[in-house]
Amino acid sequence: MLYQSRMKTLNTAKKFKFAKRFILILCILLVQQVAKAGTLKIDVTGLKNDKGFVQLVIYNNAKNFPKDGKYYKLYKLKITGKKSILTVKNMPPGTYAIALMHDENSNKKMDKNMVGIPKEGFGFSNNPRVVFKEPTYNECKFDIGGNGKAVSIKLIYF
Repeated sequence: MLYQSRMKTLNTAKKFKFAKRFILILCILLVQQVAKAGTLKIDVTGLKNDKGFVQLVIYNNAKNFPKDGKYYKLYKLKITGKKSILTVKNMPPGTYAIALMHDENSNKKMDKNMVGIPKEGFGFSNNPRVVFKEPTYNECKFDIGGNGKAVSIKLIYF
């Protein structure tokens, strides 16, 4: 009986020791991931007024760029002094692209004229030249590492 009691105590101690090690390893991995994450600072300029808001969308793969509802993160930014600023902390290292629009009437969609030309301002990371088509993910992509990244986007109005 005493032998069985000691064995139970030893088994419990081994399980507890294993659990402590497992939690310690998990914490170390989590700290390493947070340490690798960077800060993304986005400056949006060239807005023609302070009406409405800027809808900014971050994509993390080419397949979804720039499709509605298939984004990595979505932000609604206030406009002050014809510009907007967004700072995103703890962005995992990786490749991203940004698409945004100035939703002047706050209807949450890009208003277009009868021919399909946007009535509201829009922009993309890397400020690619936009003529008759949307830019590709490759034209807009940028990398974020542990040091973070600063991106400046100037809006386009037709």
